[in-house]
Amino acid sequence: MATAASTIHAVSANAQTWLHRILAPFIHSDTPAAPTSISTTIVDMRLILRRIEHARREHPRWDSRYLAQTVRRAVIAPLEELDLADNLHRLRHGAIFALAPIAEIGRSHARAAVNIERELEEAAQLVRAAIADAEASRD
Repeated sequence: MATAASTIHAVSANAQTWLHRILAPFIHSDTPAAPTSISTTIVDMRLILRRIEHARREHPRWDSRYLAQTVRRAVIAPLEELDLADNLHRLRHGAIFALAPIAEIGRSHARAAVNIERELEEAAQLVRAAIADAEASRD
């Protein structure tokens, strides 16, 4: 009986967890999201810059699909999710625009048709400029 009780409790807890995961996106919270601090934003942008630099070093070893998927998921998606001040939006959009051809390799662009080094360097410069602007606004 003790075994059955522990099993029933575990099944109930698992069902509740799965139900919460399924319904959570549909439940709207009344509490507004906490604004991110400028320091957190700078840290996030530095992490994204490190990902771009990693892609610059390693992309010759990556196949086209992995390169496009990595840029799309590890760089562009986090850039789009950043909560930035108005003066940093143009730099973020510029970096996303520079990375878009790389993210589309295999879909609408061939790898040979995209200058990967130039696009990654341009995106890195724009993210560096955004970091510098964010640090200047912090002072």
